[in-house]
Amino acid sequence: MWITALTFAVFGGFVFALTKSSAYAFGMWLGPYAGGYAREWQSCCAENSYGLAPYGIGGVLAGVAAQFVLGRSMRRSRLLLFGGGCVAWFGTALLSYAHALE
Repeated sequence: MWITALTFAVFGGFVFALTKSSAYAFGMWLGPYAGGYAREWQSCCAENSYGLAPYGIGGVLAGVAAQFVLGRSMRRSRLLLFGGGCVAWFGTALLSYAHALE
């Protein structure tokens, strides 16, 4: 849980520093859908969000799947893959915002 919170804090803090908007910072939880939501689902922003969604969802699924597939002895690998999944989810939010808030 701390990996998710830390990743959110870093990426959300970055968004807050750039936009000075706590709504946009908390919108990071929406992942790739953040930009579409921020622009009230305008056609281009929604299309961009939907295009980024497979990457964010795939990253999260890979990170969660690693928790079940890898054994207990591979704790560091599981944490690394889960952290990568969080970075993929919040990273696609940044890309989505980059399109929507340009």
